[in-house]
Amino acid sequence: MDSTNATKLEKLTKTFNQPLGLLTLEAFPIGNPVIEPTMVSFDESYTRHLALKSIRSVYDIEEIKKIKQKEAESVHDYTSRFYDKLYNCLPDLDSRITDQEDSNEGNPFSSEDNYLRKELFSTCLRGLAYRIANHTQIPTQNLQCVKTVSEQAHAVEETLKLKGFGERKKLQYNNI
Repeated sequence: MDSTNATKLEKLTKTFNQPLGLLTLEAFPIGNPVIEPTMVSFDESYTRHLALKSIRSVYDIEEIKKIKQKEAESVHDYTSRFYDKLYNCLPDLDSRITDQEDSNEGNPFSSEDNYLRKELFSTCLRGLAYRIANHTQIPTQNLQCVKTVSEQAHAVEETLKLKGFGERKKLQYNNI
């Protein structure tokens, strides 16, 4: 057996003797640049899959997605309804997931919790009236939680009310 073939065979047998979770293919096939496969992408997608599967099996997550802001409803009332339905569907939900920004380095969120935070953030944002959701800024990922959406939407609602009030004042002034 040729020395290069022996080296290839040694590396190959060494690779396949490792436990499955630690599998890395170091320089296989030899001579071709190879991107080293990682388990991170698999772990993230599997965690996401498990999180959704476990949540859907126990709770009716679609009920939360059906909540929309009504025509004359304030952001505060919409947010209250959203929280009520959320805690009815997910009664043992940790309030950190909905209310805390992810800047707590001592107690970071798990992959499952981060995914749930992002889902709830986007669901709450999609439920807002178009005129408010369209003006709400999307924060960075670590700031995306339901509380952030409700605070920003409330600020946008107040701004729109002030603009509307200012326009009505101008119209009244011009009509007199």
